[in-house]
Amino acid sequence: MKPKIWIGAAIILLVFTVSAFGQTCDPNGKLLLACTKRGAKPCVPSRHSETDNWCWSATAQMIMEYWGTAVDQCWQADEYYTEGRNGQSCCSSSIPSPGVCDDRGGWPRFAKYGFNSNPWDGGNETDVKTNGFPPQDRIYTILDWEQLTQQICGVGPFATSWYADDDAGGRLGHMVVVTGYRTRKSGVQEVQIIDSCVSRNGGCQTACCSEKRMISYDDYIDGGGIHWVDYTDIKR
Repeated sequence: MKPKIWIGAAIILLVFTVSAFGQTCDPNGKLLLACTKRGAKPCVPSRHSETDNWCWSATAQMIMEYWGTAVDQCWQADEYYTEGRNGQSCCSSSIPSPGVCDDRGGWPRFAKYGFNSNPWDGGNETDVKTNGFPPQDRIYTILDWEQLTQQICGVGPFATSWYADDDAGGRLGHMVVVTGYRTRKSGVQEVQIIDSCVSRNGGCQTACCSEKRMISYDDYIDGGGIHWVDYTDIKR
């Protein structure tokens, strides 16, 4: 069930905090971190997924690049897929089987590159940080609006993901970067995301096209399927 916003005649006291960017974190305002012009810093660059199933590594790449660390998607895949490669790198075009690197999903491992992060799962971080994946039966906490705006304003971009159950009893998931927020004059709350893998459009010739867009807060909750894992508090 989606949360409802009740607007009454009561006087509401809003408590704002000062962010790391030296400005007020206002949940009723706007803060968009995605890059809008060349040379703007700091901002989140847009990167497309280099295979159909590397949304996780493209998401991590964009977030780490925001903090000044360049980690290619294929390097992340090398760290993640430790079996079946026979010493070959996922960065090599000579990989014999696409299933070795290209056809498998994964989870960001920010700690391997010197980052702290919190898989927002109700307080238990062990499964994702240690094993690199969440248990199938774990229910994860969804950021409320104030938590979401504080993440963007007080920390920076974060990753969110959704999933759908498949016919084989597994899960098909997708991950994007959350890069901003705004509250419209009408009161509608919106979240800015960069999706690294959408359908080919606009002449894009790569495996996936990236797209920066606004979604509603309700769609952040369950618009991409069932809400799964949020990687928050990502910083060095």
